[in-house]
Amino acid sequence: MFVNYTIRSARPADEPEIERLLTASSLTFEGVSAHLEMFWVAQTGERLAGVAGIECYEADGLLRSVAVKASDRRKGLGAQLCDVVETQAKLAGIRRLFLLTESAEAFFAARHYHKIARNQAPVSIQSTDQFCRLCPDAAVLMCRDFNAQASAGA
Repeated sequence: MFVNYTIRSARPADEPEIERLLTASSLTFEGVSAHLEMFWVAQTGERLAGVAGIECYEADGLLRSVAVKASDRRKGLGAQLCDVVETQAKLAGIRRLFLLTESAEAFFAARHYHKIARNQAPVSIQSTDQFCRLCPDAAVLMCRDFNAQASAGA
């Protein structure tokens, strides 16, 4: 069955549902409110089906909180949300997008992110709550360099 999703900027009224989506995906809601202007949600009808956001630190960004409701998974929605967020990151002047994941390394590798050692992250990313406090040390750090891809034609 085809489901039509609308991806739009998150609004303060979305926060309770964003928190439920993140909690159901074992992700933290902490810090979302402070960066809500850089979050997007996928909506079908009146319900939210997914969320993704970025924290901006000059030319570097942290992709975070990519979550899709269980009943909406395996429909390409996570990829659609990432497409929107990555486009917005580029428009905001972000050249490198970092993320931490415990379970989606293959998904992000297919999106041109590559695994790097945690100590290779710039200080701006290492200083985030996600990096130093909220994500476990076992989480894999990945990076997508938009400049390298542009020069390689990706």
